[in-house]
Amino acid sequence: MKPKTIKILCLFGLCLMTEMVFSAEYPSCDNKKVYLKVMEKARALPKPYANWQLKGSAGLKTLRPHQCYMTLLFVTGKKSGKMTEVGIIYKTDVPLANIHIQLTKNRKKECQAIRIPKGRTSTHLIGNIAPNAVQCYHMQTTDQQTAKVSIASNANVVMTIKGIQWIGNAQKEFEFMTTKGAYEVLVFQLPVSNEPNAYQLRVEIK
Repeated sequence: MKPKTIKILCLFGLCLMTEMVFSAEYPSCDNKKVYLKVMEKARALPKPYANWQLKGSAGLKTLRPHQCYMTLLFVTGKKSGKMTEVGIIYKTDVPLANIHIQLTKNRKKECQAIRIPKGRTSTHLIGNIAPNAVQCYHMQTTDQQTAKVSIASNANVVMTIKGIQWIGNAQKEFEFMTTKGAYEVLVFQLPVSNEPNAYQLRVEIK
């Protein structure tokens, strides 16, 4: 084989290897190795979780690329044997050993409450979401109400809603029939920019 031909083949092989390296993707939220690592981390949580028995997970959703939401199921050990749900958020764009889980069980205390003024059916909230951040809102509803939640922004600000069947879908608008209870609206950037993005969240409940 001629030296020139060998050189061309080597360059082609190098380009192919480089393309494969740069096109490699981080694992998805439902990757088995990631799931096992997350469950391992969950078993090492501090008290009171350390005193509870981890039974598994009830749901796994992708909030945005490489950011995942999972509901863990614990048995608290009380006489009633009550099953407790604990929400966690974690990212997959890190080495497997460095995956960190963030508890969201007390998110209602951290979330901004959505309150509609008396005599009205809607309200507007203005916010500014930083890159890689998740802004949480909490709203209470009764049975058989029609809820419309939408985001207006000049940038790529989207949301998902915990508590409805479309959780995991990053959208700018949701409309659904409510049940009595609480919903969480999670706002974030998709795709992620290099600076904070302003937005207006509109909530209408009839």
